Amino acid sequence: MLEVKILSIQKCCNCSKSLSYKDIFYSIWGGYRSIECNYCKTKHFIITSNKIVFGLFLFPFFFYKGSYRILVIVLWICLISLISPFFVKYKIDKK
Repeated sequence: MLEVKILSIQKCCNCSKSLSYKDIFYSIWGGYRSIECNYCKTKHFIITSNKIVFGLFLFPFFFYKGSYRILVIVLWICLISLISPFFVKYKIDKK
């Protein structure tokens, strides 16, 4: 059977409750700072490869030479920012 995966926010690695969209969004724009589960207080850290991937999504549009350059760049950054909490992955640091 073919399973369709719908976009969803990552769940806590410890208690399996969904992490907050707002917390993930602010974590990304706050320099990829760690986030804490609202239920079990476990700290989650972003996976390094996600930082690189989102940087690569934003990078090419800075070379766009069209007449609406600023508008295209701003719209692209807004789009990536709004959907990124659905794709970013966090892990628990096992130190």
